[in-house]
Amino acid sequence: MGNISIQLEHPFDHVKSVNGACPMRFPQAEGRRLEAIEKDVNEKREKLQRIKRQRDTVKLENKTLKLTSGLVTQPELLHDMEAQKELADTLKEKVSVQSLGFCARV
Repeated sequence: MGNISIQLEHPFDHVKSVNGACPMRFPQAEGRRLEAIEKDVNEKREKLQRIKRQRDTVKLENKTLKLTSGLVTQPELLHDMEAQKELADTLKEKVSVQSLGFCARV
């Protein structure tokens, strides 16, 4: 009898590798790569949350400062207050002069 040789082919033998690299990835290496990606994503997610909390804190501080600073941050109200104060001072002077004139007549 003659020698009969059977050559078994792997299902991916027809796929050519790029630069000699194996076309299939090893499950362990893929798992480590995915773990590294998940770790990176979680770190960036935590950093984003920390930055958002800082932003919210600054917004609240800014709002509080605006409320407590009063007229300094609102020039229109400051000018209106100055005008009202001048008007009040003028009216006080008129009342004072009139009351002095009234006292002099009595």
